[in-house]
Amino acid sequence: MRYKITYDSFVIEYNKQAIQYIEKNELDQAISLMKTADNIMKTENVRNMNLLKSLTYYSYGIYNMKKRKILLSIKYFLKSLDHGKNGINILTLSKTHLHLSQIYLKSSQYSKSLQHALLALKACKTSTKELFEIFESIGNSYKHLGNHLEAMKYFRTGCELSNKLYGKNSEYEVKLAYEHEKLSKINGIKSRKLCTPTRTKSSEQIFNSVPRSLTPVLSPNPSNIPINRTKGHSFINKFIDD
Repeated sequence: MRYKITYDSFVIEYNKQAIQYIEKNELDQAISLMKTADNIMKTENVRNMNLLKSLTYYSYGIYNMKKRKILLSIKYFLKSLDHGKNGINILTLSKTHLHLSQIYLKSSQYSKSLQHALLALKACKTSTKELFEIFESIGNSYKHLGNHLEAMKYFRTGCELSNKLYGKNSEYEVKLAYEHEKLSKINGIKSRKLCTPTRTKSSEQIFNSVPRSLTPVLSPNPSNIPINRTKGHSFINKFIDD
């Protein structure tokens, strides 16, 4: 029985390399790799077309964010989500929602920002800096929507989770504790101080110092959005419900 060669792994690898170049601001190299991935999908035999398109559109979204072409970036991120329906693209799903949330937050579209931030948390499978950016985005979205109590829950959750996983005074623990304290004062709520900042380590220093075997994995939540809590994340709910 003869098997056709498939080129899925090439498309995935070219996109991974492109994203690395984008992060280093080497955009010419990135766009060249993305176009190569595009051409492979058009001319060669591939098996998981939706997955590959979802990943490639994500790369174009990141690329256009770097070029400050925000509307194009949104367009590609939404196309990535469309092709990655039903969890087909777990590689970039949470990051796509996070980027959309951050874009909508900056453009004062707070309901959209919240929706994508909650979806990002639902899809998140890491406890690196991405997770704490998600908590920050959820908290800020709720804050701007006027729901300060929900905002405080997520700021507190992110802060205490950072403390639990990475020790005191990480960059995100301090940042989220500060946001929590500001809202406490605005609303006249007595709240214990979440942390006492000294010299903080950067998030990269904190996260890079933790062995990957000790990094917990978050399970996605299959419930529908909108939601105002993260069902299924038991060790996060412990903090939210306290």
